[in-house]
Amino acid sequence: MKTVVETQDAPAAQIQGSQQATGKARGLIGWWKRFVGCRLCRNLTAASFFAILLIEMVILIPSYRNYEQDLLRQRVDVAAQALTTLLTQTEPGGLSENALQRLMAQSPLEGIVIKGETQDLATGAAVDNPGPASGELRDQARTASGNLAVNWPSGVLAPGYRVQGLVNMNQIPGELVAFVFRILGLSLLIAVFVTLVAMAVVDRMMLSPLLRLRGRISLAGDDAEHPLEYVRAPERCDEFGEVESAFNDLLRRNASYLSRLHELNSELDQLLDERTRSLRRTEQELEIRTLYDQLTGLANRNLF
Repeated sequence: MKTVVETQDAPAAQIQGSQQATGKARGLIGWWKRFVGCRLCRNLTAASFFAILLIEMVILIPSYRNYEQDLLRQRVDVAAQALTTLLTQTEPGGLSENALQRLMAQSPLEGIVIKGETQDLATGAAVDNPGPASGELRDQARTASGNLAVNWPSGVLAPGYRVQGLVNMNQIPGELVAFVFRILGLSLLIAVFVTLVAMAVVDRMMLSPLLRLRGRISLAGDDAEHPLEYVRAPERCDEFGEVESAFNDLLRRNASYLSRLHELNSELDQLLDERTRSLRRTEQELEIRTLYDQLTGLANRNLF
């Protein structure tokens, strides 16, 4: 059974946890707003993002060509393996159209033409203008349905047989589209990840110190009478640290100029006070000379 204290502590812990979560969320939101508001940071991260995408697109072109060649080669190799198995396991002169049709049902072949020493067979779709099976398959012409006609010279698949085949390539376009989308998704993921890392690095290395320096400059400008209060030790030893050192030197020079100006003002005030006192003494002396006769020392009768 829970005590009253435990019952009261549970909501307090929940409130504290929610406040911490809210504080973190606000911190992330504030960081994001601060980062988006920084034009320099936006330009740097945008340049990084599009540069990565551009490089990935450039890499995608040869990758697409190589992947298409590999897919075509894979389909042709499957067809060649099926034909080799049939020809090596069949006695010379024992081939039949039924055997070829069964082979086509179990392989990507749509048409077969076999020319041997003792018999010639052809079944399935017509094989027109076949290209070499060992050549660059993606550069060879295809039929209207997208199939590829290839030719295996005599002795390549089996001794004494020259074979022509029409290989079904209908699955290739779909696999190429899926490959492109995979590459695009991976490229976008890499670009986003690298951009986020760049954002964090820019925030730590540039944005935060820049905002702090801007705040110091603004405060020092508003409080021009106390420049030494805004001198801070440089945070880093790179070019940004040199900028902070230069700003500190500027503040110290301003403080020196202000101190010298105060000294000059004090000297000027002192000279002004001395001159004022001298003028007052002179005025008093003139007044005394006016009230008394300089020869007799008696009151001047001309004033009465």
